[in-house]
Amino acid sequence: MQEDRLQPYSEQLEKELVYQLLNDTSAIELIYKIINKEAFYYPLHGLIFEASKSNFLEKKPTTSESIIEYLRESGKLKGIGGIEAINELKYSLNYRSVDIGYNAAIIFQKFIRREIIRSANIALNNAYDESKDEFGLLDEVVAVAGNINNYLNGAVTKTIEDYADSYYKDTIEVMNSGGGIRGIRTHITSLDYRLGGLASGRMILFAGRPGSGKTAFIIQLVNNICLDKKKSKLPTVVYSMEMTGEELINRLVSGLLRYPYEKISKGDIPLEMHENFTRAVNHIRESNLHIVDGMNDIRSIASDMRLRRERDGIKLAVLDYLQLIRAPEIRKGGNREEEVGHVGRVTKQLAKELKIPIVALAQLNREVEKRATKKPQLADLRDSGSLEMDADSVTFIFRPKYAGMEKDENGNQIPDNLAYLITAKNRHGATGEDEVDCDIACNIFKDL
Repeated sequence: MQEDRLQPYSEQLEKELVYQLLNDTSAIELIYKIINKEAFYYPLHGLIFEASKSNFLEKKPTTSESIIEYLRESGKLKGIGGIEAINELKYSLNYRSVDIGYNAAIIFQKFIRREIIRSANIALNNAYDESKDEFGLLDEVVAVAGNINNYLNGAVTKTIEDYADSYYKDTIEVMNSGGGIRGIRTHITSLDYRLGGLASGRMILFAGRPGSGKTAFIIQLVNNICLDKKKSKLPTVVYSMEMTGEELINRLVSGLLRYPYEKISKGDIPLEMHENFTRAVNHIRESNLHIVDGMNDIRSIASDMRLRRERDGIKLAVLDYLQLIRAPEIRKGGNREEEVGHVGRVTKQLAKELKIPIVALAQLNREVEKRATKKPQLADLRDSGSLEMDADSVTFIFRPKYAGMEKDENGNQIPDNLAYLITAKNRHGATGEDEVDCDIACNIFKDL
């Protein structure tokens, strides 16, 4: 009984709410989006709510008689005390007409508290289990927090009407904004229109050979999305497996100043740029950018990303790059291709779960260098063919001059600053090639 006493619940509020459901056919319409079956402490009350909601959604009567019939047909009536138990609640004179919306909200709040207590007890018990590793424990805690947050953001499973309404609202917003771009704008015009922006729930892959400009490209995106004062400044997290946080900031400063990062790293900054240099560093310090370096285990990355989504409101995640991320649980018994494939699947699942776009970089194998055109293909993705399947889009970063091409197919001289963004897979739009202007030394990619 000590455990019952400590559980947050209100028998009185639940009975008042159920009384309204049994005596007012319109009651369920007012609360079914506020509360769920699990929120009721007493199973009888939850089953009455479930029956009323089911009848309402199926456009059936929501009378006490229809509720009893639903429970009888589902085989649950006898287990809750039969018709007598329901009539006792229906005909009680102790329950006045109440604000059922308020009652439903309080009942739901108490349910959330019970879930927190239950989850905390499980986490506490598991923490004493030496057979469980720390990352697994953290995953469990963060996952539970995410589930509770999902309850808070929408207690009831979405209906087809909910999905349709959400889709309609999003589409109208796209139309009103000029059309074409549903996701976060990269501010590279051709890329935005080809991909529709960086949309929530998508895994967006950019790939290239070493030295092709992958990191410079990502630096440009971060500057455009998170750091540009005139643009969105969205909360963004970058997981860097290759460079330190300081090296990334050096690249970001280079992009902001449009000055070579190698010179900045050596302290070779002209006197007239010192003030702008200080301003750029302070701008980064005050931004919504988060950098995580040295973390290369997909489990720890997933846990950290969930935490930052809940705590910091992260709207975009960047992984630099996928083939440097490890999956120890797969590596023990599998090969490298299986490991990379697992990392890709987890990345896609995270994008859907957290409802954010995840931009990931990937390395290409050497086969691309053996072809005359040097242009990358999907088969060139290093260590894994499954990355192609999991990604919503795959765009190759290709610089002809870097690949050793001096002239194009028409015999024209290729400019040093020319780069191609070759979208070879696009689940939500057209594939194709887009020309952009690039300055790798200054980490700049922009419209031609």
